[in-house]
Amino acid sequence: MKKRLVPIYSVLAAVIILLAFLTPSCVPTEKGTIEVKATLCGAAWEGLVNYTLTPASGWSINGTCAPRNFIAAVSSWTCGNVSGGPYGAYLVGIDPPSAQTVAANGTTTFTLNFELGQDASIEFTNWTINGVPVPVGSFEIYQVSPCDIIDAHFHQKVNGCAGHNATVNETSSLGLMYADGPTETVNITIANDWCALNKTPEPLDKFSQLFFVEDYETPIPPGTGGPITKGVGIAVHVKTSWLLEKQEEYTKTINWLGFSECEPDQCVLLDLTLLQPGSYLFWAIAWAEVALVGDVNPANNLTGYSDPIYLNVTVPQP
Repeated sequence: MKKRLVPIYSVLAAVIILLAFLTPSCVPTEKGTIEVKATLCGAAWEGLVNYTLTPASGWSINGTCAPRNFIAAVSSWTCGNVSGGPYGAYLVGIDPPSAQTVAANGTTTFTLNFELGQDASIEFTNWTINGVPVPVGSFEIYQVSPCDIIDAHFHQKVNGCAGHNATVNETSSLGLMYADGPTETVNITIANDWCALNKTPEPLDKFSQLFFVEDYETPIPPGTGGPITKGVGIAVHVKTSWLLEKQEEYTKTINWLGFSECEPDQCVLLDLTLLQPGSYLFWAIAWAEVALVGDVNPANNLTGYSDPIYLNVTVPQP
């Protein structure tokens, strides 16, 4: 009997040695906490949202809601791959945007910042002559004197989180034709006065204002001039960039045309010089477009053509 016990003891010893290798160490692995929060329009938000927490090495953690805490290994962690979140909203960014260190027994926070889907819109409202509105749909020929100013008005807005701001790039365009008159050509000068294009209420900022003729590629400097031919239409454009407040209702005004060089400065985009006495007939149409990064509804970014305005400018005999 004693001889048979020897192998059994040998097997038990081997098992004990193997278990010693497989049993985790009693020394605890250091851990910390990652807190994931979310905001909508700057206020705390709770709900379903997907994201991934990724360490410098090791296994990632997938989250499905916020706020939520995770026990995480001491390491450098990033937060990304965000999807879902508040309905009709988009992710502005993650705060902080870079990798963060999770320390032993410490807490590191990532905040997912959402805004309501922003939507820039614009529509033509009316023409004015020296600030006096021209009835929409009117096909009357308006008598205009030298130094009068022809202005186009638009209504625009950026939907989104109230009190937040958006950078909006805008293109305002004019189709112009010298239809009839005593000369075969008239001279047009690009003034592109900064004050000729404004908004009410006053916007937070206007960053740029560039003028283009026909194409959208080469800006034309102020003071550039040349003839336009009777019966031949031209298209001109001014590109501007603005900082606007979301949910604010803006009236955009564009002093497109002046009909002679007047003092003081007319504050217009285009100046038409009419030298020979007689009656000059012009017509014009206007349109505009807005562009916004992350726009949820681009369908309302372009106005289409306005109603035309017909202008008869009489230059008296000297």
